[in-house]
Amino acid sequence: MRISRVVAATSIALAGAVIVCPIASAAGTLDQSVETSSGGYGPTIVGQVVGQSFTAGITGQLSHVELSVTVPGTPANPFTLYLYQASGGLPTGAPLASTSVPAGDFAITVNITPTWVDFVFTNPTTVTAGTEYVLTESMVGGGQYSVYYGVAGYSGGSAVYDNGGGWAVNVGLDLMFRTYVVPTSANGATPPPVLQQFEPVNSASRASASCDSSAASSLNWGGSSSGGWGDSWAQWANGGKGGSVCTRTLTYSNALGHWIAS
Repeated sequence: MRISRVVAATSIALAGAVIVCPIASAAGTLDQSVETSSGGYGPTIVGQVVGQSFTAGITGQLSHVELSVTVPGTPANPFTLYLYQASGGLPTGAPLASTSVPAGDFAITVNITPTWVDFVFTNPTTVTAGTEYVLTESMVGGGQYSVYYGVAGYSGGSAVYDNGGGWAVNVGLDLMFRTYVVPTSANGATPPPVLQQFEPVNSASRASASCDSSAASSLNWGGSSSGGWGDSWAQWANGGKGGSVCTRTLTYSNALGHWIAS
């Protein structure tokens, strides 16, 4: 018998809110998603976890995933997201990729609007259009994360859960999620370069800020290292008045099999 672990959200606003950071977001094209909240959520504690299967619609590197999350407790340990190949809608084999968000990065607490949290894969794997995969999450230690469910109806997969007895499909339920893929062309050609830019936080020191030291580590996705930043100018900076920004370009190396900063 299927065990439903959806908890009614009675005092939490239903609309998701994007975390706003003064950095460029990780690259990728929005591929699969469930974005409308049903108002229910699955608590993630030690021994209870949830996940979501999905069918990739774009062939390329899965660069990052967003989940709608609240933190009704005070977890001290990271929230980890895994990507698996799917078999019968459930995770199988070893993880294809994983990433963690530190507990301190969750600036949200109980009764605060559920927030879209970005999980960036530092070493992303290639997903293939038409192939099913599963996203699962886990944590260790005390505290709790709550992952929100969306309105059911996503045709490419379903929510899954593990209460300690192994993974099972949660029929008729879907997590709120978004997957982002850096596409690979149909003929296997190298993906185009990706421009990254961010505005130094301290407006008084834009012109003299060290880009390498102030760049967020989340920009080092796809196997790319830190560094390689240079000072540039952009119209969108300084509240649309134009100003100094840090800029670099990521290019994909076929020889190395990952992205490099140039």
